[in-house]
This record gives sequence, C-alpha cells and structure tokens, in this order.
Amino acid sequence: MNERMILYPFIIVFFYLFRAIDFSPFETNFDFTSWENAKLLKWLGLSTLVIIVREIQFWTKRKKIAKKDLEGD
Repeated sequence: MNERMILYPFIIVFFYLFRAIDFSPFETNFDFTSWENAKLLKWLGLSTLVIIVREIQFWTKRKKIAKKDLEGD
C-alpha cells in the first residue's frame, strides 16, 4: 500500500509535466484550466491508463504470491 501512495501521485505529476511542457516551440503552460479539451483529456487518460495497468500488475503479483503460498502448504 505504501508503494501505491508514492507511485500514483508520481505518475499523475509526471504526465502533468509531460503535457504542460511543449518542446517544439519551447513553452510551458502549467495552468491546466487553460488547456484545450484534447490536451486535458490526454493528460487524464494517460494517467488513468497507467494507474490501471499498474494496479493490474499488483493484482497478478498478489495472486501469484497467494497461489505459491497455498501450494507450499
């Protein structure tokens, strides 16, 4: 649980900075309320997708550990 408390905000902040900084004409726009809808949805979508994938990895890891413990007894 502690790993999740650190990892999920880090994922959200990473994708926030990824969306906020434009590298082609180097510009920064950290005010997400002024972003166009597509940019905002990409930020929320990418963050949510990565968190869901990571949560699935936690579940499968937990199932493997539980199965290994049952087989070991």
